[in-house]
Amino acid sequence: MPPDSWFFALKLCTALGCGLVAGVFFAFSTFVMQALGQQPPAQGIATMQAINITVINPWFMGVLFGTAAACVGLAIAAVIDLQHPSARWLLLGSLLYLVGAILPTGKAAIWGARNWFLDGGVLAMGGRCVVCNDSCYTSSR
Repeated sequence: MPPDSWFFALKLCTALGCGLVAGVFFAFSTFVMQALGQQPPAQGIATMQAINITVINPWFMGVLFGTAAACVGLAIAAVIDLQHPSARWLLLGSLLYLVGAILPTGKAAIWGARNWFLDGGVLAMGGRCVVCNDSCYTSSR
């Protein structure tokens, strides 16, 4: 394993990043989605669309993908020195974050873009097409 001083800092920051992202996911799944479900459909959709736009900011994206980059670095360091006692735990933790947080996030983004195009580029609020600003909403679902 690399020298302890900076490597410990990397592990600590990665663990804190994982905890922050887990907290966001926990909050979203335990009470944000329930609150959205209690709203009238149009209001819930509008709020979810606002969340989807607001979440794209340097703070959240920095933590989400900065932690992923740190996990990749830790996984590489673990593979290089698999004989170290903590190497397998670092590899396991890194892979769990990448598979549990980043892979589903990327899959959801790709799937969401696919559905948006299948719907003709339509935002569900008001049925207005983003491309032509006409009332051309026809759902493909």
